[in-house]
Amino acid sequence: MCDWPVNANCHNNVDKKSHEKLTKNSNVDEICSSPDSEGVLVAHENCNEFYRCADGKPIHHQCAPGLLFNPTAMICDMPHNVNCTTEGLFISKKYMAATRANYTTDEEAATICATQNHFVYPFSHKNCNQFYVCSLGEPVVMSCQPTLFFNVDDGICDWQKNVKCGDRVIPGEEKKNGKVCSDANEGRLFGHQYCNQFYQCLGGELIQGSCPSGLYFNTFFGICDWPENVNCRNRLV
Repeated sequence: MCDWPVNANCHNNVDKKSHEKLTKNSNVDEICSSPDSEGVLVAHENCNEFYRCADGKPIHHQCAPGLLFNPTAMICDMPHNVNCTTEGLFISKKYMAATRANYTTDEEAATICATQNHFVYPFSHKNCNQFYVCSLGEPVVMSCQPTLFFNVDDGICDWQKNVKCGDRVIPGEEKKNGKVCSDANEGRLFGHQYCNQFYQCLGGELIQGSCPSGLYFNTFFGICDWPENVNCRNRLV
């Protein structure tokens, strides 16, 4: 499983410098056959896929829906953090224009995902707090955390004051503390004005908490995450 660095024994793993040296080589077979390549991640020709070296051979993997492989950070990352310059990924101007529209109908989403199933950049839904991602050629509707809306320009769930919903449907105005912390939200985490802190619903109340040292709160996933994966925007660092 994934664990905190203090709990991981990395003595036998390839260091960052070795990663950089190996991944600059475009021949994945040669990379994975190199000494000390075990566990090394290599970018795939499709931006949402990657290889992992195991027993001297490349093993193909795919990022979760909504994520692209970031060859710099060596993780599946939010699309706005990834520069997809590989020739294997074709992103048409028509597709990008469609995803930047104020909102996308169910029929348009189906067409987009059927023709661009290798590209899973989140795009707008008719509801301001929801969005689509493509998975296996099909559109999947996902929802932002309570108190957040989907920002069409940045492709992320964002603070409501940063989002222009336009013609999209705005859900009922968020009520104060008691409504946010309903029974359905018990235990959920929400963004704080400080990027390394958060609120959690416990017993119907919003309780303030802090991320472990070195981590920021990722409002998109509702977890404490590495700083390079988090867009703090107007939150205080």
